[in-house]
Amino acid sequence: MFAYSEPDERRPPGPGLLESCGWVLFFLFAQVAAAAGLIVVLLVAAYGGWPSDADTAMQLLLDINLDSDFLLIGVTQLGALFLIVPAVRLRTGPAFRERLQLIRPDTRNLLLAVGAIAPLAVLSKALFGWVMAQWSMMSSGVPALERLNELNTLNSLPGVSANEPFLILVIALAVGPALGEEIIFRGLIGSGLLRRWGTVLGVMITSVLFAGAHAFPPHAVSLLPLAFFLHYALLRTGSLWTPIVLHCLNNALAVAMMKYPLLGRLPDSSLVVVAAVLYVGVVVVLLGGRWEHRPRVRAMLSGGGTRIGWLDAVAGGCIVGFTTAFVWSVVTAG
Repeated sequence: MFAYSEPDERRPPGPGLLESCGWVLFFLFAQVAAAAGLIVVLLVAAYGGWPSDADTAMQLLLDINLDSDFLLIGVTQLGALFLIVPAVRLRTGPAFRERLQLIRPDTRNLLLAVGAIAPLAVLSKALFGWVMAQWSMMSSGVPALERLNELNTLNSLPGVSANEPFLILVIALAVGPALGEEIIFRGLIGSGLLRRWGTVLGVMITSVLFAGAHAFPPHAVSLLPLAFFLHYALLRTGSLWTPIVLHCLNNALAVAMMKYPLLGRLPDSSLVVVAAVLYVGVVVVLLGGRWEHRPRVRAMLSGGGTRIGWLDAVAGGCIVGFTTAFVWSVVTAG
């Protein structure tokens, strides 16, 4: 899937494995710090200063149900950026944009990669369902593992965000995490690990760290297909904006499914999963083959007549097949 490359010694290597683990911890700390900052602001605003004792402060937080309020989640996701961006900029130095590859991506390649969002969502849902079933059996008799179920925030999100406007949800749960996570993982950690360990191992370690930062094991495993694809898209387009846009759209789709029950019935039948795998495979091949430079496609884009080759026919068939299977599954399930 990825062409192997030797570590690049001509540029500063960036974070190694130990430092990368430190950045993951910092990423988690930034969210905790943002949440703590919100709590401090609320307490000071409510009492005109710091409350006289801890019981008074705790009572206020219980009265406003902050633990089940979307405000805490939204501020945590967005507020963490005010720590993440300056810290990464300090680590990379003046060449912040160049080191993180914050350049404009090729529009056609970006649109091609965007087409894989829905199939990836199908794969992630199917993988989550399978892993969750295995996890439930494995953790049922192990108290230490059962306690990890408290890390599953996916079940609580619909309840705390039910009354929030869709735009607010997208900004907090799609835009914020996409920027923060991509800057930390693909931008900083990934660049360092690839230069030190080469492409294949660097992408694998970065993706595992990214998935692991989401804490709940079934959720982490289900994110691996997305993690690999985001890094692949970065490598093929040479722009961090590509995984940022893809990550944002993926989260926005998840928000829409959470907000609107009709969209929440994402099909995961065997037919749709197989079609999704083929669809993502087509996108990977086309991105990797620099399709925009192929004479056949260039002629099609310029309006010139051309004969459709077997690769184009296979690609088109996979895309049409996934779309047909997806729509058919939704219609028959409804």
